[in-house]
Parts: sequence; C-alpha cells; structure tokens
Amino acid sequence: MGVGVRAGAPKPDIGTPEALKHTLLNAKSLSFNPTGASAAHTYEMLARLGIAEEMKPKLVLDAEAGRRRKM
Repeated sequence: MGVGVRAGAPKPDIGTPEALKHTLLNAKSLSFNPTGASAAHTYEMLARLGIAEEMKPKLVLDAEAGRRRKM
C-alpha cells in the first residue's frame, strides 16, 4: 500500500492510528483496486478506525489503481 501526494504538497501524518484517521477523513478521496490484494485490508482498516461509513462517499474503486505509472 502507498500514499500518493501531489508534488509540492506536505506529506500527510500517518504515524499513528489517530493521525491516519484524521488524514483519511480530511482526504478528498481514497482510490484502490476493489479486487486487489489490499482491498480487504483497506476495508478492515477503515472499520477498525471507525470511519468506514464516513469514507464510503470518498471511495474511488478503480480496477487500474496502482497500475498506472507516470511516464
């Protein structure tokens, strides 16, 4: 798993569960491949952080997520 950040933007704080929760709640979107190996872990993480319902509108389920490379 990785975190994508626009060039020049500050790196998000994901060093603790609370910091990760805050970062995710403030994100515009969360994109991942819903059939990929990390999907189950992503859903579990959101549930364990107690933000699964709040994050649903921000989820961008993309079968190509993680495969794109900037050329």
